[in-house]
Amino acid sequence: MTRALFLTATDLAEHVGVSPRRIRQLAEEGKLVRPERGLYDTSFAINYFLGAKRLSDTQKQYIDPKVQASVGWLFHYLPENAIHKGDLELADRERWGMTREESMLALIKAAALLGRKFDFQKIKLIKK
Repeated sequence: MTRALFLTATDLAEHVGVSPRRIRQLAEEGKLVRPERGLYDTSFAINYFLGAKRLSDTQKQYIDPKVQASVGWLFHYLPENAIHKGDLELADRERWGMTREESMLALIKAAALLGRKFDFQKIKLIKK
């Protein structure tokens, strides 16, 4: 992993509009990825906050943070309604601490939360 993908709590807080303390709290709650002390995965955090804007308070309370980040990623980076196998393969989020299978399952759950359409028959979970 390169350090360019990480920000401090203060820098990340400026980008997403919350306090540095809130960033640290979310990391302590296991909702943000902290690959090393004092640094936070920028991509995950931004997608986590983007996903929060698309979900109700009840949904945010009960879904996995990785699904919430996947909601943000799907909504902002794949704006079309239909999701194809290639889109899911692009979303391999190993650096978010997810296997390929976990990533695809999180994206399928995110798609359902967003009301996206996908065909289970055409999506295969392929092991590396």
